[in-house]
Amino acid sequence: YKGRSMVPIRFLSESFGANVAWYPASQQILIQMKGKKVLLTIGNDKAVVEQNAVQKTLKMDVPPMIVNNRTLIPLRFVMEVFNATVDWNQVYQLIEINYLK
Repeated sequence: YKGRSMVPIRFLSESFGANVAWYPASQQILIQMKGKKVLLTIGNDKAVVEQNAVQKTLKMDVPPMIVNNRTLIPLRFVMEVFNATVDWNQVYQLIEINYLK
């Protein structure tokens, strides 16, 4: 979407050990792992990141969205918030994620 790889949030987050909560009334998603929390809102390009009781708001290139009853998030943004690296291999059209648990 707009040049960004969007992935299902639950699949991505749980694959690297994070917990995901969905709040339908506010259309928000909370991802938690190792003392870090990321709060995302459908259609909003701002994410609230909290660690050690310090909050900061970060801007994403594209907002989370719901497509076919699945919540999609920008891959690079969320992975980098959790200290992973994301590389794009143009030749093979391949995304490589490096994350050390």
